[in-house]
Amino acid sequence: PLGISYQTRFNTSNLLALHEMPPLLREAFVTSEDRHFYTHHGVDWAARVGAISQNLRAGKKVRGASTITEQVVRILHPRPRSVWSRWVEGFEAMLLETRASKGEILEFYLNQVPYAANRRGVAQAARYYFNRDLNTLTHKEMLALAVLPRAPSALDLYQHPDRIEGGIARLAEAMVARGELTADDRDGLRTTTLALEPASPALGAEHFVTYIRETAPYRLSEHGVLPTTLDGALQRNVQQLLDARVAQLARKQVHNGAALVVDHTTGEIL
Repeated sequence: PLGISYQTRFNTSNLLALHEMPPLLREAFVTSEDRHFYTHHGVDWAARVGAISQNLRAGKKVRGASTITEQVVRILHPRPRSVWSRWVEGFEAMLLETRASKGEILEFYLNQVPYAANRRGVAQAARYYFNRDLNTLTHKEMLALAVLPRAPSALDLYQHPDRIEGGIARLAEAMVARGELTADDRDGLRTTTLALEPASPALGAEHFVTYIRETAPYRLSEHGVLPTTLDGALQRNVQQLLDARVAQLARKQVHNGAALVVDHTTGEIL
């Protein structure tokens, strides 16, 4: 990647089909966010009534009951949080379920669910926290991705690495009860640590990226990904040669340099 912007409303550059996501990750999200996802029609009325009752007894909001479908509606149509908006989301969720399959709804949700640092979707979150693809994650890392959306900032692994442990343990217990996780796997989570690794920095081509963003922003916004002809390995090698040459000329008060490599048969900037 030459440059990536996360200041977007939707994730358009790291989309995965549902079948490309690990089954354990999908099951973890359904268990964590909406245990009756496959049987309700957009709203889990029993869970909603239970949440209202529990919140009234506590005198404050201690539990939510938004289904995955309602959360998709919220992503598509953001509204100020109010009792009225919750009911509108419920009706829109029921309408959505008449127009899209459960698989389509879950796929959209997993690609767009918000995380910290403006990351959206499980693929971006896996790269942000662990610098790896989804299929390489451990069980604990997958469960962490399912717990984080509950409070992306409060549970951010970089800021508060220990806060998520309780949520992971409770989710693991629920998955064992549903037959989605073995007792041995659950026990193994207790001795496994989350090894955070920041994502690899983008290839250093700042001037080129600035040029592209100034001259072709409409293409970036329309399609999310803009392919270029830059050769990553060649870019690194030429940058090293240029840095060395400028250093050699420093005694002659030379502090800047430039290099351009072009395929003369096509005009492509390499």
